[in-house]
Amino acid sequence: MEENNKLVLLPTDSPILSLNKTTIRDLVSQVCLSIQDGVEDPVKALVIGKKLDELSKIYNESVRPLIAGKIKLQKGESYKAYDVEIKEEETGVRYDYSYCNDSEWNRLTEEIEPLVLLRKQREEFLKTIRKEYIDEDTGEIIQPPLRSGTLGYKLSLKK
Repeated sequence: MEENNKLVLLPTDSPILSLNKTTIRDLVSQVCLSIQDGVEDPVKALVIGKKLDELSKIYNESVRPLIAGKIKLQKGESYKAYDVEIKEEETGVRYDYSYCNDSEWNRLTEEIEPLVLLRKQREEFLKTIRKEYIDEDTGEIIQPPLRSGTLGYKLSLKK
């Protein structure tokens, strides 16, 4: 089985390498038409999408660290292969402002954080309200929060 997986993903003439945005869009469009026409099984199509998501996620998480630094590019330079442009860029940039030792930032943070916590606690309480609620202390009439969402399918890939 392991050898079969390698053959599907990394053969020299992998059909995956010939895909570009247009061919991917066309392929997906064909699948959608097949589902709409009743030719293709919608459950199978949904499951394939889930498995492609998982394959892509695990593949990138595992392969990208192995590739880091192996493609030699100068600043601003790019490399093109298989209809993909590769550039070296800084990703996942984060700032730790607590390191700055800025008194204004520290003061604002000290004021904001307790308020954010109090708001989250209040939101948790408001989520429990299912009908109009009268606050006995203030007489205020509180409506339940407006809840919105869409009905869809949750897919869980097993083992």
